[in-house]
Amino acid sequence: MTPRDLIPDEDLHAFIDGELAPARANALAAAIEADTDLASRVAAFAADKAALATAYRGFAEAPVPAAWVARINLAAAPARVAPRKSTRPAWAMALAACLVVAIGTAAFYKVGHRPEDGILLQADAARLDRVAPVARLSGAALAPGAARDAVLRQAVGLNVQAPDLARLGWRLGEIDTYPRAVALRYRDGSGTPLTLFVRRSDGTPRFELLKSGTLRTCIWQDEVVGAVMMGEMSAGQMMRVASAAYLALDL
Repeated sequence: MTPRDLIPDEDLHAFIDGELAPARANALAAAIEADTDLASRVAAFAADKAALATAYRGFAEAPVPAAWVARINLAAAPARVAPRKSTRPAWAMALAACLVVAIGTAAFYKVGHRPEDGILLQADAARLDRVAPVARLSGAALAPGAARDAVLRQAVGLNVQAPDLARLGWRLGEIDTYPRAVALRYRDGSGTPLTLFVRRSDGTPRFELLKSGTLRTCIWQDEVVGAVMMGEMSAGQMMRVASAAYLALDL
């Protein structure tokens, strides 16, 4: 095993995002300079980042739609929003805009969460395996296809499919189903876990990027689906993976 094999992808993403401690960043820069294969890995990740930034720059530079601002205000209000026709395209645009902000500078995030935050508590319990699932899919049952995604649709009650995040370095290892929810468990090449929790939305639109210690959490919810992604990674990497997962759910 060469030294480059010991450097996890999340460190390379954090290096690209400028989130490593100075000593670690300097050491990694020296390793990249001395190893052409490692430099190629970094260049590939940086190219993906640049491509996403280019693709969504128009969304990020455009004024935030008044309708989206109104939804944020509704999300902060105690009153429940009545279900209505899905505005998924608007939320895809909002998430894309946040993605470019995270890639170009640093993502805005909150520390901690509201104690009454039901979807986040459910997602965290699933991540820590504190709740017994109704069923667990692994091995051959995870092979892409209609049978696997039918299990997801049955559990969540929505027309969803399991996001393929392999291009970003995350392989699906397990799917746990719960009453009206699922947890998809991914791992990267170094074994770092990533959990995507999906359930039907309660009707309250929201988007938040949270941080607690080394754990980052991305919550996105429109009028149809609510999802929480949790893992140890940089803010930029979380936004890239969350954006890919949101679009790949394919509602």
